[in-house]
Amino acid sequence: MPQNRLKFERPRGLFSGFGCWTPEPELVPELAKIGEQWAPPGFAIPGHAHPRWEFYLQTSGTTEWSAGRRRWSVAPDALLAVPPGVAHTLVRCCDERHAFVFAELDLAPVLRRMPALAEAWTEAAVFSVVDAGRLRAPFARLVHEAVTPQAYHGLGLRQALDALVLEITRLRRGTPGGDPLPQIGHAGIARARSLLEQRGAEPWREAELARLAGLSPAHFRARFTAEVGATPRRFLEMLRVERAGALLRETDLSVTEVAQETGFATSQHFARVFRRRRGVTPREWKAGLSTNGSVPVSKA
Repeated sequence: MPQNRLKFERPRGLFSGFGCWTPEPELVPELAKIGEQWAPPGFAIPGHAHPRWEFYLQTSGTTEWSAGRRRWSVAPDALLAVPPGVAHTLVRCCDERHAFVFAELDLAPVLRRMPALAEAWTEAAVFSVVDAGRLRAPFARLVHEAVTPQAYHGLGLRQALDALVLEITRLRRGTPGGDPLPQIGHAGIARARSLLEQRGAEPWREAELARLAGLSPAHFRARFTAEVGATPRRFLEMLRVERAGALLRETDLSVTEVAQETGFATSQHFARVFRRRRGVTPREWKAGLSTNGSVPVSKA
């Protein structure tokens, strides 16, 4: 197993989380910092600027930033992007703890690898995307690659970084996926699945998902199961366990805190579900144990 030579830090005042400096300085120097943090009410970040772009995705709570001579309200699943040299300040946060993930990177090497994206970045100005929940997955992959020493570390990190920049570029251009593809399956089911994937910690009820999909509850359940391969409840449970597994391994959140972050009503319920799907308890998983000495695959 590769040795962990990563440089971590935690700013004072944080509830939990980390910042990781230059996780692969020789192979991927363009990634200067990656982090995921949970902050208490009243947490502030003083004015500062970076020599590279910084991308900040709010995952819970709402914050207010000053950047580029204006104020920006950043709600859950909103992205704030700050170009090099622009001072920005976290001036206010909500009255409860909030969470965010961020990356500081030099775009130039990334755009040389993907020159078709360069035209979208000719203007270096602060921008925000309100509905950027689709970035949760590429951010999560980048965090995982950054903090997990493993074979082909640099290659995995570079691919994760490129995937994140591609998705941010699409959002900046306002084109979620380029030319529209033919719709596969029911649009309402696709919307319900997307909501579960992006906002899995929320207390979703099947009747509410059916309403949003424009289907009766019985029709929604049958159609969702046929298209996704699991009932809505089982699919949501799988997503929560996947997210919980990453938080247990990659952060210092306690088992109880992970249960809360991923939408489980109690830590006892979380432990039962996690053990059923992973084959080990959350504490064993956090300690690096599994039933076969490797990371188990979640059951469908």
